[in-house]
Amino acid sequence: MEPEDRESSLRRIRDLEAGHAYAEAAAGWEGLLARFPQDAALHLEAAGFFEARAQPPRAAALYRRALDLGLEGNDRRDALVGLGNALTLAGELGPAVDILRRAGRDYPGDPVVTAFLALALLAAGSGSEAVSLLGVALVRESPHPGIRRYSRTLRDRFRALPSGGEVS
Repeated sequence: MEPEDRESSLRRIRDLEAGHAYAEAAAGWEGLLARFPQDAALHLEAAGFFEARAQPPRAAALYRRALDLGLEGNDRRDALVGLGNALTLAGELGPAVDILRRAGRDYPGDPVVTAFLALALLAAGSGSEAVSLLGVALVRESPHPGIRRYSRTLRDRFRALPSGGEVS
């Protein structure tokens, strides 16, 4: 299949999604993935589609395949975050937290990773650690003058929570 065919198929699928024709879009994704089984970018985008349609097992499989095919930079981060979130939604909390912790080590200080790890931790019953991570991230990322003024106190208090405020 020519690259134009790939791109025109992708445009058609995106148009179906935009028109809320989700069953047809899902079938389009499955067909496109069958034609391009080695395309990591297609697997990543399709995973996001299935995750948004409340199909976390299918999304998780596609995120894993995209990672196995090889992604770099933000695409790799997005696949790890998506996989962690899909596993959280599927109730696979231990693996979700493990994957998101790995993402935290690979992308230190990334607020997207921190936010999804905090959600997974909360779902797993580790609310104190989730608050700690989010609080430390807030202090690190916020330009707000009040947060800046109290940054040391806030950071120390958040880190004093049971997790220590670090992604490990």
